[in-house]
Amino acid sequence: MRKGLLKRAVINSSVAACLVFLGGEIYGRVLSLKYGDEMEEMVRDVREKQKGLMNLQSFGEPKMTFNPVFGIFGRKRFPRGSYSHFFDMIWVNRNDADKEGVVAHETGHEYHSKVTQNLGLRNNLYKNVLSNFTITREIVSEGIAEYFEAILKSNTKSPVMSSERLEKKSLKDYEKEFKHPNCYYEVGFRLVKPILDVNVDRGIEALARNPLTEKDLEDLISYQQRVLRIVEQNSSKVKITTKP
Repeated sequence: MRKGLLKRAVINSSVAACLVFLGGEIYGRVLSLKYGDEMEEMVRDVREKQKGLMNLQSFGEPKMTFNPVFGIFGRKRFPRGSYSHFFDMIWVNRNDADKEGVVAHETGHEYHSKVTQNLGLRNNLYKNVLSNFTITREIVSEGIAEYFEAILKSNTKSPVMSSERLEKKSLKDYEKEFKHPNCYYEVGFRLVKPILDVNVDRGIEALARNPLTEKDLEDLISYQQRVLRIVEQNSSKVKITTKP
């Protein structure tokens, strides 16, 4: 009896979820007809600027979605935008005052995912995302995304983060200064910036092959220096050509 009720509940929930997603997709298509060209042009412009500033690989244009389900599920957590690794889609709150900054941040997540996937490391990096989104993975992921946004805004007078340096040793020290989840963004950016400054692709690869662990949270500076040495050594072995 209980198994039958449970099975029926699962089926009903699945059907309801599918209907909600389908309804969102239909509504998203309507919004796409109205705002699609404008947003897609912004995404192309942001990615071209990022490619020029960071010498990025070309993985094609990031895919946009206007399906509100991508935003509704995380309204409190991701009120401005989000990137779905599963669907390979970027959702941006079209009413955000800084849409370009949001696009720059989310394309950072998208590029991070594509590089690790290209290296055959994506499954290791994002496995069990729903059930085990660890603090360590979130810190690195948000740090890379913040770096992409900061580089785009490097010529502006409004810095993305409050500092570019790891001044404190542990995550616990930063948690005393910043609230969750801002703490992960602040720490992540400071952690990855000098690593990605050497070379973005090699920095992402080194961070993926040498993942941040819970033990490393006790000494972030040592971890940063360890990965930085790897990137510098690997970069010195290969001539890096930059665009003029």
